[in-house]
Amino acid sequence: MAGGAARHPAGAARTGRPRQGRVAGTAGDCLRLRHRHPPAHPHSPLSVAAAPARQAACRPAPGRAHTRRNRSPPANAVLEHQIRSAPLLTDRQKAAVLARLSHLPDGAVTCHGDLHPDNILLTPDGPVILDWLTAHCGDPLADVARTVLMLRTGSLPGELPRPLQSLLQIVRRRFCRLYLHEYLRLADGTVEQVTAWELPVAAARLAEHVPEAEKQQLLLRVRTLLRRGAAD
Repeated sequence: MAGGAARHPAGAARTGRPRQGRVAGTAGDCLRLRHRHPPAHPHSPLSVAAAPARQAACRPAPGRAHTRRNRSPPANAVLEHQIRSAPLLTDRQKAAVLARLSHLPDGAVTCHGDLHPDNILLTPDGPVILDWLTAHCGDPLADVARTVLMLRTGSLPGELPRPLQSLLQIVRRRFCRLYLHEYLRLADGTVEQVTAWELPVAAARLAEHVPEAEKQQLLLRVRTLLRRGAAD
């Protein structure tokens, strides 16, 4: 992170554990979250899961996770480029995914683009969202779909003992449910609207540098969603 912020061990995104520590640097390094009704315990899973939704509920101010004043690149154009670049998809699969994407809203909100536990810093004043290099303009529910997808399919470090991996998988599933439930409780949207973004988001992620095991999970999910769509 730029600005000389405190460093933390890598792998929190894969294990599903938010980072803890002090905040250092300028407002450009991290965007502090503001709550209308701060939770009693700033390190609770709900306070972390609800961070972007609480931002959407606040009045416009610098540091919001979602704001309509932006000059960010359009999210759907970014997704389209990634889908076309996905090496594991056939041309027919890409066309089917792009057709599905064309029916989804463009949105006009600045979204984080890579929100996962490794990009959340827990501080005494509450959670802080870090790393806005992939911010874009789009539908915030697409951002939510990406977070859910990473929590469900993200690879765990291979060196972890199997019992610990099993435990972390349980924790991540629980965290994912809490995140989605709390976001939708505080912001506009439904589970069905988030699910509609799963196919293009999963297909686009195949163009990213992710572990091979995770790519295979993503590819399987894309194929499943395409078959389901064809059957509808």
